Amino acid sequence: MSDTSSQKLISSVPLTDLIGRLDEIARLESHAAGHSADNLLVVSGAPRVGVSEILRQTYDRVFLANADILPIYFSVSANDRDAISSARRFAYEFLLQFLAFKRNDASLLELRPSLDEITRLAGLSDAVFVDQVVELLTSNAENPWVDLYRTLFALPSRLSAAGTRCFVIFDNVHRALSFADSEVAMNAISEVCIEAGFPCVVGGRRRAVYGKFTDKVLAVERLGFEDAGLLIESLARKNNVTINDQTRDLIAVQLDRDPQFIGDIIRRAAVTNTSLDSFQAFESVYADEMSGGMISRRLDSEFSIAGGDRELGHALSLLTAKVSSSPQQSASAKKVGERLGIGSIDLQRSMACLYSAEIASINGDRFMVETECRALDDYLELHRTVETPGISRAQAIGERAAHYVKRAPHLMARHYRRLSALGIADLLRTFDGREVPLAMLDYGKFRDDLKGRDASEIADRLATDTDIITLPKIVYTAHSSAYYRPIGEFVDTERSAVALGFEQNDGSDIAWLATELDSKLEASASLTEFWCDRLEMLAAHCDLPAFKIWLIAPEGFSPEALAVLAERNAIGSSRAQVALLRSHVGIENVSAVDDSEEFRMTIPMGDDTEMLAVHMIEEIARRNEYPSSAINQIKTAVVEACINAAEHSLSPDRKIYIGVTAKRDNIQISIENRGVSVAIKQAASTEEATGRRGWGLKLIKNLMDELVFQQSDDGTRLVMSKTVERKAAAA
Repeated sequence: MSDTSSQKLISSVPLTDLIGRLDEIARLESHAAGHSADNLLVVSGAPRVGVSEILRQTYDRVFLANADILPIYFSVSANDRDAISSARRFAYEFLLQFLAFKRNDASLLELRPSLDEITRLAGLSDAVFVDQVVELLTSNAENPWVDLYRTLFALPSRLSAAGTRCFVIFDNVHRALSFADSEVAMNAISEVCIEAGFPCVVGGRRRAVYGKFTDKVLAVERLGFEDAGLLIESLARKNNVTINDQTRDLIAVQLDRDPQFIGDIIRRAAVTNTSLDSFQAFESVYADEMSGGMISRRLDSEFSIAGGDRELGHALSLLTAKVSSSPQQSASAKKVGERLGIGSIDLQRSMACLYSAEIASINGDRFMVETECRALDDYLELHRTVETPGISRAQAIGERAAHYVKRAPHLMARHYRRLSALGIADLLRTFDGREVPLAMLDYGKFRDDLKGRDASEIADRLATDTDIITLPKIVYTAHSSAYYRPIGEFVDTERSAVALGFEQNDGSDIAWLATELDSKLEASASLTEFWCDRLEMLAAHCDLPAFKIWLIAPEGFSPEALAVLAERNAIGSSRAQVALLRSHVGIENVSAVDDSEEFRMTIPMGDDTEMLAVHMIEEIARRNEYPSSAINQIKTAVVEACINAAEHSLSPDRKIYIGVTAKRDNIQISIENRGVSVAIKQAASTEEATGRRGWGLKLIKNLMDELVFQQSDDGTRLVMSKTVERKAAAA
């Protein structure tokens, strides 16, 4: 076949539009081809991370490859209600996809022919097998339902035994949790896959599949922030929705990089012809989604599945909303069942569904709401507000919309703080009882012995330092708010951790309570004392008999703060010390950030306005310590480029758009204008021309190391760059 990357059968988008998931699909295609040591691969992830789309894409690739591998895709549905209904639907999907593959006719997947039509469409070589399967589905014989269930799910094995290469995908197996016989369904799928002699895949939510299937697991993580941004930009472009960098990032942060929710927001904006070019515009669309849009309906569905029907699901969502707003975010499980009017068995089934959806769980005799999804939190809070006596639905929605707008800048500020977090929990996990120089942890010693010295001297001194500290051996680490929820009011989750372990020398238990502080200068005594109090409260709440407080401030601690730390038997470190410690224990520090600086400027054409750009670029060059000769050459080239754009573009807006990317040893400048495009060949030919225009372009090329003309949408972009020799600058 021709390139199939843009074709789709059961997937939602062409493979070319799938962002951030190509590695997973390549792994699954390799598994389908039989390149895995085990025949079963489990693909799992959090709700809505895109597991199903990955599996559907894989099915499409295998089918469209027109190879000798028969792919079968089956998605368990909560509407099946029980195992036998699910098995019967699997048998139909199996026949349909088998026939589509044999006839090389993907259109059958969409036409959904009846069993009678499938029988008539079957070729002579397959007629007997197809008739046997149809008879199984339509027969009223008194077969034990468990035997029939397993027989239907094992149909691919019959083909495999006859020589057909099969590849079977069981998707959304977590939905079987809503069945009364959920254990039977899950066990049967597991048995069929393990016993099969061909590659199988089981896909579902991580909490549902964990422990149910023991083979290799391909964990699908949330989209990275950059990939989420690319997805938002792609969807906005395809739906003609205007966004900007700020709203793109807010959408990614507020929706927790959830592909489904992101798509829901963009599509609603497209339908309502709303631009998402401001925080307020986005939050208005978001509020609409929360109050009856697709996001709200998706979450309604989670509760309907857990409750067994819409009415009970609605009651369950309201009850969950009330519990989530309580101080402890928990309630008696027995009382929850009584409020819902269901028995213990139905309650367990409902809780299993909510646990799989990462909404709530049963811990002992307590029903606990434990969501980490911001959209779900907003959904529950709106539910609770709408049900508050004396508040109309319109008022509730309006108040929440106003809240979202006010919250947006704080969400982004928190996001930026998270990006700059040190990764305390990851660092604590590396503590294995080794000895390290005390100067890596104790700021007082670091300040006196090492601060201000160059990196090589610090390394030499640490290598010979005999004043050491023995780290504990850490066996478990979690964020502090998981131990003591109130601490989350004062610090972001990523900036505080509790690590449990034992001392290497005597084996005694120890807990390290670590927190990263916000302080522009050396942390003060009052800030240090505040956090020592908070962490001691955590230790008392969790009944930790032995603990060590470890505080980290960007610039270390003042002498008064160090005295507080000494009184509390605590340790204080600076970010510089943490960087040294990370390197010492084998953790890479944050990758070096691109040292380039980017600047943008728009100037009007004429009246010597190019001199404004020249002054800006000169200042940028001086900041990077370029030699005067190079600066003068760059300035002359910019003037010539601006004059060229003004004289020959016939620009309708009479503006020049200038971009500068500067590094210590290189500068790149783009001069762009709207209007008449200058073809690259035409630009090159001007070198031989006489007069001002040809002379100017030739001069630019002589002054700069590289000169390139690019066509923009309705104009021309000239890009020129120059490399600066640092040695020449020193001379």
